[in-house]
Amino acid sequence: MAQYIQKKFQQTPLNVGKVEDSLESNSTQNAPSVRVVRTIDDRVTTLETDGVVGDTLPVGTIIDYQGDIANIPTGYKVYDYVPRKQLLINNDFQVNQRGSSEYKLNILAAKLTMDMWYLQSTTGVTSAKLTSTTNSIKIISNVTVGLGQYIPMDFVPNKTYAISFKFDNIVRYCTLIVKEKDVTYSFDYGGKNTMNLAYISNKNALLLVTFIKDSQEHTFEYIDLFEGDIAYPHVKEDYPIALARCTRYLQLIHGCVPITYAYSNNFYLFNTGYSPMANIPSITSFDCWSYNSSGGNINYKSYNSLALNKIRIQLRAEFAEPLTVMACIYDITLSCEPL
Repeated sequence: MAQYIQKKFQQTPLNVGKVEDSLESNSTQNAPSVRVVRTIDDRVTTLETDGVVGDTLPVGTIIDYQGDIANIPTGYKVYDYVPRKQLLINNDFQVNQRGSSEYKLNILAAKLTMDMWYLQSTTGVTSAKLTSTTNSIKIISNVTVGLGQYIPMDFVPNKTYAISFKFDNIVRYCTLIVKEKDVTYSFDYGGKNTMNLAYISNKNALLLVTFIKDSQEHTFEYIDLFEGDIAYPHVKEDYPIALARCTRYLQLIHGCVPITYAYSNNFYLFNTGYSPMANIPSITSFDCWSYNSSGGNINYKSYNSLALNKIRIQLRAEFAEPLTVMACIYDITLSCEPL
């Protein structure tokens, strides 16, 4: 566990209260020199931190200290601090690896949209849609729809969670206690809309869903979920960090391989890899195309093995002349997003 220390005061190379340099008097009668005493308000910036002189951090700063706590720099005290942990992934909707600017929902089943988020109708056929904008998402539907995310974690009874979210340009906060599994705890907001939180036992995950119950267009800029009863101010996550967290659950694989066929309709196998993911994923889309001088086409594709960090691809060419060389370009979408 990280150890945190907080700067309490600025160290001086001289002890507080020590008599220092003389200041010559301006008196024409050659009055005695004035002796000054350094006070706590006169400290200078010469604190040594990890052997480096010139610590200019302001008093009150909290830093992560990796050394022996017995050797913390002068002026610092141990600080009992647990960094806030924002539980949702892609909480400000900036990662959209699927690439669609609009996700339409016209069935009852849930549909994955922006990375890790799904949209679902609760009352049947709908014309709901989620639109991705620069700094937010917009949702409009003719029936009640839910925007949700599963957060894989173990269940802890009677655990408190704080939620903060910006809905239609208004920041809202709530605190919900998840006491039992498979029981929904709710917070009403914006009229008849609700924010629901529940632990789903068969998925071993916490589920957060916000339900929109009217046909007006609504905007979400972010949704934050914290352990504990403090809803911290929103801090937008750096995009590379947000993307790295998302690729644990969703990845797009692009590649090109040369294929030499001995006969028409001959099968060709090759492997391609992917970065480690939270679980062995499913292939949710597979596209490939090719080019060769004799006009051969790839008309068959399958993935007959999908193991940890490796996919085995099987292809077949039609109308390929013997020893035809083809360049196969492929796009694969892998997902283990909870749904």
